[in-house]
Amino acid sequence: LLQKIQRNLIIAGKQHEWPLPQFLFTSLLSGAMMFVMFYFLLKGKDYNFVQHAALLAMFTLAGLGAPSFFLNIARKNRQKAIRQQLPECMDLLCVSVQAGLSFDGALMKITERMKGPLVDEFRRMQDDVRMGIVRRTALRSMAARCDVQDVSLFTTSIIQAERLGTSMGKTLKNQSDNIRERHRQYVKAEAMKAPVKIIFPLVAFIF
Repeated sequence: LLQKIQRNLIIAGKQHEWPLPQFLFTSLLSGAMMFVMFYFLLKGKDYNFVQHAALLAMFTLAGLGAPSFFLNIARKNRQKAIRQQLPECMDLLCVSVQAGLSFDGALMKITERMKGPLVDEFRRMQDDVRMGIVRRTALRSMAARCDVQDVSLFTTSIIQAERLGTSMGKTLKNQSDNIRERHRQYVKAEAMKAPVKIIFPLVAFIF
């Protein structure tokens, strides 16, 4: 469980803002506050012991799980932002490499001129390489921190291109086209879900 929480913190980009001990303490504090608050709220109510205990347990568990709930929201939002930013970054990488820059030089241009969670991961990957970590290991670590399928496919293609000695420009062009097509399909799929999502709010407002 602790490893899963730590991984979610990393994917959400909150490992420095919410260290694991601080996150666990916040969860325990939230559970304790919910327990105390609802203990006094339910104290004068006409509930038997079993009902009283069940309600207290339910609200305490809700308090314990509240930080994890917000962490999952932060993780999904960051993954969505990375997924949306990837096509643009891939296009810039492709154009820069085809213009004559090296892969590292193209990444440096992107990290200097752009902002966002994916650019932050590119910057951290470059820092890892400067510290002596092998680039394929740094790329795999970046893919693990993002936990986005398109980023994993991108890093795998770069690693294979370096290993086989194939053209980096062609590799990036193919990946750029594929990622943009997958992003287009993802947007279409999300748009098709919209009518289903608005049914319940629509019915509620009608009533």
